[in-house]
Amino acid sequence: MTNISEYITRKEKIDVFLDKAGWNVNDQTSVVIEVYTKQSDFKKRNYKTVKETLHDPNADQKAYADYLLLDNFGSPLAVIEAKRTSKDPILGQKQAEGYADDIERQTGKDVFIFLTNGYEIWFWNRTLENQPSSL
Repeated sequence: MTNISEYITRKEKIDVFLDKAGWNVNDQTSVVIEVYTKQSDFKKRNYKTVKETLHDPNADQKAYADYLLLDNFGSPLAVIEAKRTSKDPILGQKQAEGYADDIERQTGKDVFIFLTNGYEIWFWNRTLENQPSSL
């Protein structure tokens, strides 16, 4: 595996994979990138991104979900936690769990979790499984 940055991993690998799977990362009605889960209002579908909160002194830099996948109604369906290609995607499990917890607290619904480094993809349906499983 090549050791490339998380940003390049996302642009060259994860974005491409999402596009092939039918998720347009440029269409915010289906995918929102870098969602600040602490300030977003998931019930109202008002998603705050890193661009809107980057200079907020109260923003926790670790509370940004790399990708938020939305259903046909614009509600949260899944979060994707990305890691650079040289890292084990499972390292993002705790982070992604925090994002999913933020969403569940507001909506009462659990979302699916994907963990990836561009090469490996792990899927976690917390309502059925205690741990993620490799795809």
